[in-house]
Amino acid sequence: MKLFKTVLGAMALTLMIACGEDNSQQQAFDTLKSEVLKVHDEVMPKMGKINTLITELKDKVDTTEMGRSYEKAKLDLEDSHEMMMTWMKDFGSNFSGTIAKDSLSKKIQLLKEEDTKVNELKEKINQSIKNAEELLGKQ
Repeated sequence: MKLFKTVLGAMALTLMIACGEDNSQQQAFDTLKSEVLKVHDEVMPKMGKINTLITELKDKVDTTEMGRSYEKAKLDLEDSHEMMMTWMKDFGSNFSGTIAKDSLSKKIQLLKEEDTKVNELKEKINQSIKNAEELLGKQ
């Protein structure tokens, strides 16, 4: 009987430790996901500005050297916009459906990759807007 109580106690302790690790991992997942979405929420409103700048640049594109500069800035903005749309689609795909079955450590690893991607996206968007605005004399 004493052995049974010892084994039962050890099992209970193991279960409590395992639950604590899951809780810690869940908190890490939630924090990282919040950080990734915060970056997205910061740059998403800039999509309207990107579209406006694309329209302004489109009218200035021609075969002159300056016209080609406008075209490059326009293409950079279009690329930034497309990157955002692709990132959102991929993020939605990665974190729905089958991801629910993955372990928390796998989810956290995926989120770390998304964190890198979304910060690169933020940099690309901000740089393309800055370049276009400078070219158009808006700064």
